[in-house]
Amino acid sequence: MTDKTPKEKLVAWAARQTADDREYLCYVAEAAEIGARKRACHDDLNHLRILLQGIRAEHNAQAAIAADEARCQMVDPETQLVTGAPRGDLNENQRRIAETGIRILATLLRKNADYGSTVFDPPALAPEMDPGSAILVRMSDKIGRIANLVGREDRASVDESLDDTLADLAGYAILYLARPQEPTTEDGHDS
Repeated sequence: MTDKTPKEKLVAWAARQTADDREYLCYVAEAAEIGARKRACHDDLNHLRILLQGIRAEHNAQAAIAADEARCQMVDPETQLVTGAPRGDLNENQRRIAETGIRILATLLRKNADYGSTVFDPPALAPEMDPGSAILVRMSDKIGRIANLVGREDRASVDESLDDTLADLAGYAILYLARPQEPTTEDGHDS
C-alpha cells in the first residue's frame, strides 16, 4: 500500500461521504472561508487604525511645530531685543548692559529665594509704612552711601565698592517698580 498525502486522504474521504455529508462539508468550508475573510478584514481595520493614529500624531506634531514657529515670528520687539542683547546681536554695549541687568536680576531672585518677599512687607520697626515707602528709605540709604564713596581717596571702612552700592540701588529700583500696587479709586488715586 502506498502512503497518500493528507490532501489525497481528504479527497478520498470526501468521495466516500454521502451527499448530505458533502453539503455539510461545503458549508463548513464556506464558513471557514468567511471567518478567514472576517479575520483578514479585522486585521486590515486594525492596520488602518494604526495608520490613522500615526497620521493624526504626525498632523498634531506638524501643527505644534507650526504653532511654535508662528509664536516665534510673533515675538514682540522688546522680547527680541532682550533675548538678542546678551548674545551681542546688535552691539557690544547692549551685550554689556544685558549682562549687568541679568546679574542684578539674578542677585534679586537669589535674595528673594533666601529671604522670601519680606521687602514687600511693612518694616518691623515701622509697621505703618507701606512697602513702596520702605523701599524708598532703603534707596535713600544707598544714595547717601554713594555720596560718601564718590570722590574719596581712602578706602571705606566697610568693604563695599561703589559698583556694589550702585547695583544695590538698581536692585531696589526694580523692587520698587515690582512692589504690590495699592488698589486705586475711580479717580486714579490710591485708596
